[in-house]
Amino acid sequence: MMGTQHITLQHLQDLVENRSKLDHNLVSSDLFPKDRQNFASCLKIASKDVLNLLRASEDETFATYCYLSVLHFVISAYIERSTTICERLYYAWTIVFICRLWWMWLQHCTFKIEPTIKTNKRSSKNTNSKDKYFITKAAFDSIELNAHTLTYILLLVLDKQLSIESLNIYLFSSQSCENIFRSARALTGPFSSMTNFTIQQFMKKIRKVSILNDIKSYEQSNDNNYAIKFPSHHKQKQCNSISPVLLEVNEITTAKIEIIINDAYEYAKTFINKLEMSRILKENDAYELEDLCLNIHSRLQNSMRTVDRSTLESDDDLDNDSDNNSYNTDTESSDSGEVSGEQNELDSEEEYEDEQLEGIQPSIASTTENFRGMRIYDEIDNKRQGTYFKIKINNKDKYIHK
Repeated sequence: MMGTQHITLQHLQDLVENRSKLDHNLVSSDLFPKDRQNFASCLKIASKDVLNLLRASEDETFATYCYLSVLHFVISAYIERSTTICERLYYAWTIVFICRLWWMWLQHCTFKIEPTIKTNKRSSKNTNSKDKYFITKAAFDSIELNAHTLTYILLLVLDKQLSIESLNIYLFSSQSCENIFRSARALTGPFSSMTNFTIQQFMKKIRKVSILNDIKSYEQSNDNNYAIKFPSHHKQKQCNSISPVLLEVNEITTAKIEIIINDAYEYAKTFINKLEMSRILKENDAYELEDLCLNIHSRLQNSMRTVDRSTLESDDDLDNDSDNNSYNTDTESSDSGEVSGEQNELDSEEEYEDEQLEGIQPSIASTTENFRGMRIYDEIDNKRQGTYFKIKINNKDKYIHK
């Protein structure tokens, strides 16, 4: 829910039923995918054609348009190859400010919740929570972390502490990792049924992929008649545009970064004003940029404090896991066995590293002494010291499993 409108899948379903597929390129399977990681459907749902249809609709579809615009900005900021670094920064902070304003509006807004029969405490907490009107906490945290990390990487590049190639953000996504793994797997012979390989085998295949890419890049830039022509997939031809990072980074300054972030904030406010959310934000001093950032900082800081784990409900699985870990530790400590010289050397090196880190780790404050479900012990067997870190909790020595 955003303002006076609701974000609903029905708006997209209406497009599929009432508009031609040529207008939006959507099918019903895109709206109800069995595969939750279907990135192709995600691209189609957040395409410009769909966004333009939602924005031009006379129905109350602007909230859905805003929500899908955030998804479109995420793709443009972190996945699209042709996006310039200034555009990446602009889209990243636009997402941040839209979500911040939306979240602050929810905190100060009241909803009429119909009374329901509560079967247990957990269901009552979920019913009265405002989280169901917002994106997940993991997604919200990722949006904040990604925008700040992108800005920090850009500042490090401007300060000559990182190479300019670090701004190729599109290579940081899981899609690029999957493409690399797919290329490495393609080097396996056609008569082999092996789908996975060891790290050493993977590194050898990656070297082969690197050599093939070097040859391919060289031959593509070769204008001679005897140049080697590599077959290219029709989808790869659409992604051959050169990244504009090298051409643009020389024009970026710290002042320009501040201007981009301010412009992103002003653009985010246009969505909020259209959805009639600005009045509540202004009444609670959470509309202007500085006030918004201070409110978000204080609320996030309070929500990230360490919670007293002793108040959590007991979990049989955690108890059994803790009991099994204790039992395994006791049985392994009682078993007798000979340890090879190499293992002794490794253990001694790990013990030395632990001793070096021991003076660096500060004492952790905790309101509980019972760490159920966690591999934290007061004492451990000498043979297993290499698999535990030594820490201090409430100024007492504890051992936590690595």
